[in-house]
Parts: sequence; structure tokens; C-alpha cells
Amino acid sequence: MAEEWYYSNNGQQMGPVSEADLRALANDGGLKPTDLVWTDGMSAWTPASATRGFFASAAAVPAAAQVAPQPKTRPRYDGRWEDEDDYQPRRRRRAEAGGWSTAVIIALVLGAVLVVSVGGFMVLVMMAAVEEAARPQQQVFGNQPGRPVPPPNLNPVPQANTYQIDFKRPEEENIKVIQLAKGQTVTVTVTTTNWGNVIDGRGPDIDLYIYGPGGDLITFDDGEFKDCIVTFAAPEAGAYQILVVNLNCQTARCTVKY
Repeated sequence: MAEEWYYSNNGQQMGPVSEADLRALANDGGLKPTDLVWTDGMSAWTPASATRGFFASAAAVPAAAQVAPQPKTRPRYDGRWEDEDDYQPRRRRRAEAGGWSTAVIIALVLGAVLVVSVGGFMVLVMMAAVEEAARPQQQVFGNQPGRPVPPPNLNPVPQANTYQIDFKRPEEENIKVIQLAKGQTVTVTVTTTNWGNVIDGRGPDIDLYIYGPGGDLITFDDGEFKDCIVTFAAPEAGAYQILVVNLNCQTARCTVKY
């Protein structure tokens, strides 16, 4: 079977034609020395001047370019020529190119940012825990400025499970002393049933404090509400003080149960 040739003309792929027809085109000027040609067995499109002596003035084809015909698919014509010696090293350099891809670099950067963020968060959590541990406990609140502290050496009064307090002015205090055994659990509630003339425009504000035999604050409820409740276990036997404070009512009636 005669060889079939393809050639380029004004940037367009032409053919197939026989070798005799291609030589005729070369003689008639239809094929220029710079036009590219290809036939089965060639590894790439090649200038006509370097192929099979289509042009008498062209130099002899180097022996390295004369490859034995091999069945292969015709290369796609893209309008340019690359000889095998020039093409192979570039292909090899692409295959041997090393280094990290952009995706890998981005992943590493994001990972570093995440590690730094988590580390910073853990440091903040540890600092907050240390600060919380160093903060004074509630037992010292009884000595804060503006908070009532019961007077020492109060005379005990008879025990009772329920009693009433009638406050006549704001910031008035009421103290009751009760005797408790060590470890005895007590719940004290204060319920405000009547009040009048709240001086600051808010609702009635009644506070409750429990002091131990040594004058230490045991527990308290100083929320801005009219009712209070605390539960505690007596750390030692002795006299305990129930201090109820009317903060902002001209008058208030409270019922205390324990």
C-alpha cells in the first residue's frame, strides 16, 4: 500500500496524498520548504525541507531523524513543529518537576493557623481558670463595703420555726439568733407579703444573710427580689444569726421560716 502523506498549507492540514503527489506539489510550489509534513512512521510533524529530499537544495536528513516506520496514531497538527530532540527534554523536565502543589501548601498554612488558634484558646481557658481559682469565695462577701455585718455578741432569743418582720424604713435590718447542732441542715426562706413606697422605682429588694458562731458569713441570697432562700449545713454547733435586710421599701412585712 502506497504511503499516505499529510501536509500543511496556510495553517490548514491537507491530505492524505501520495508521495509522488507531494513531490509534485513541491516542484509546482504548492508545498513550501517551511510547510510541515507527516506520514506513518514519523514521530512528529516535520518541515518539508528536512524530509525525504522533497527539495533538492535541502541538506541531507540526519541519520538520527531517519527512524524505522512504526505503526502509530498521526500526531495532531497544531500549526507548529517540534523536533524530537527539543521536545523530549521538556517533557522529561515536566515529569521530573518536584516540589509541593498549591493545594498542599494551602493545607499546610491552614493547619498551622488552626494549631495557633487552638493553642491560643487553650491559653485563654487556662488563664480564666487560674483567675477564677484566685477569686475570693462567697464567705468573704459579708465584709464588703455597703453590705451589713451583724454586730458581735448578740443575745440569743428563743428558737422558733416561723416569725414575722415588719420593716418601717429602707435599709432596716432584722437579726434573729438560732441554736444549731454541728452538721444540722437548715433551709431558711423569707417571703415578702406586703410592701409600700419602693424608693428606687424597682420592685422590693430583700436580702438574707446567715452568719456562724464566729461571725463568718456562711451563705446568703442578695438577689434583687422580694423573696429569699438558702440551705446550709452547720459546720459547728452554736448560735447562728439570720440577718434579713430591707433595702428599698418604706414598709415591708416578711415571713421567715427555718
